[in-house]
Amino acid sequence: MRSFQSIHWISFGTGKSGEYLGIWRNPTDNSLQIVAANKSTNFQSIYYATDGLGTRTAKLKAEPGTYDARLRP
Repeated sequence: MRSFQSIHWISFGTGKSGEYLGIWRNPTDNSLQIVAANKSTNFQSIYYATDGLGTRTAKLKAEPGTYDARLRP
């Protein structure tokens, strides 16, 4: 992500378990943020700031999740 400024999102997830992990480039300040949603976050999308090595630092915000495990077999 740092090397390719034209890339704005990279993400992957699973429909079966509802887990999601991604990184995106914030267009306001060009910072890279990690986005994670899984059972431990109650499937909310949690955004984290990153340091120069890509390590999560501060929790920035949480967005409601749309995944409901009860709807999956």
